[in-house]
Amino acid sequence: MNIIKTKKHRLLCESIEKIDFNEFLDGKKAYILYTDLPWGNLKYWATLNKRHTGIYNEPISYEQLCIVLRHIIKNSVDGYIFIETGNKWLQQTLDILGDSIKNPNIYTTYYKSGSKTLESKLIVGTTNKIVELILEQDIITGLRDKYLVKYCMDKVAVKDRIILDPCCGLGF
Repeated sequence: MNIIKTKKHRLLCESIEKIDFNEFLDGKKAYILYTDLPWGNLKYWATLNKRHTGIYNEPISYEQLCIVLRHIIKNSVDGYIFIETGNKWLQQTLDILGDSIKNPNIYTTYYKSGSKTLESKLIVGTTNKIVELILEQDIITGLRDKYLVKYCMDKVAVKDRIILDPCCGLGF
């Protein structure tokens, strides 16, 4: 693996199912996993990724992506889980992730796409049954992108703990 490391950040441009997260995280576990899964047509996301990075990875199915994410959560995360997904994929995502997320709560968010306002879901949970996190729906409604991420991080982030985004925006 060719991991780009700085003092505080690591980046790896590779298909999610090919990454050894134990090596990527130096054997440590992430305290927070926050990711916006590339929902919908994953071939579109692979093509968009190629346009941005020059790297083309044959897309996996959404089901395979969720299976990989489940493995990552079970083996590489000890703390909080935040997963953004579309309404259409919410139940499939929850079904596949199963018991890897304890105390799951579902929040509705709205965002602009061109002239349309669209609804998405934020799955919030933990890897530990003892810990429960409740967010304020009235604050979450309408937050998107960096504002939604900032709100969630402000609720749980701890200095010098690892935050992992295995999809890093484009699913790779």
